[in-house]
Amino acid sequence: MVAYTKRYDAGNELVKNLLLKYDSSGELGRILLARNHGFCGNWICNLDTPMEVTDEKSPEFPIIKPKWLPDEYLNLYIGYLQQYVHNVNLLRWFFDANAEKKITVKYVDFDSDGITGLAIFGINSIRAIIESGQISHYRWMK
Repeated sequence: MVAYTKRYDAGNELVKNLLLKYDSSGELGRILLARNHGFCGNWICNLDTPMEVTDEKSPEFPIIKPKWLPDEYLNLYIGYLQQYVHNVNLLRWFFDANAEKKITVKYVDFDSDGITGLAIFGINSIRAIIESGQISHYRWMK
């Protein structure tokens, strides 16, 4: 199960409402580009309290590899997907992409780590760019 919590962030809800308002009024013209970035640091984000852990074994889950994906890229693909599926979903939500209004991948350019780089999508005739990377830092940047 994936939780798309970015949809419920107060700032993102405000952006969504503004996009709907300006799209319906035409006041600002058409949207040409959406830019999203996520540069990941240490996943515990400089946690200042002890983290609760368990020695319980994690549950098993099936790994579903797309047929088009070469085997050597599976771990990189999963790593990117686990983090940036939320960014893609947020862009889809902002621009009302659903099963009928598809999102298309236009261009992808990643470094050998499978994270650092950019992906360009088409979402309802809007270019959407996700810039991604890993940094040696004590926090997340969104």
